[in-house]
Amino acid sequence: HKSSDRGLYDAGLRVAKGANADEALLLRDDGLVTEGCFTTLFVRRGERLLTPAARLGLLPGVLRQSLLDSGQAEEAELTLDDLADGFLIGNALRGLIPARLL
Repeated sequence: HKSSDRGLYDAGLRVAKGANADEALLLRDDGLVTEGCFTTLFVRRGERLLTPAARLGLLPGVLRQSLLDSGQAEEAELTLDDLADGFLIGNALRGLIPARLL
């Protein structure tokens, strides 16, 4: 990520707060979700957590990497449809937090 990307995260978070949301998710032109402005995204599938692939350009995240390294998570391509029934966001400071789309 370039230093100019920070503005994208800050702008997304301002929009989210204006819509009474706590976080904004970043969505690529191809419909794949990558991450939140300050969190990593996860979807629970059985005992496994799915998280967007690093090759999509997202920030790696300490919590994300820890869950990948431990085998609790694996990379996957996720769309908004995958998030419809709820998902988790998280980071090393806050841990995993249940979330839903607004």
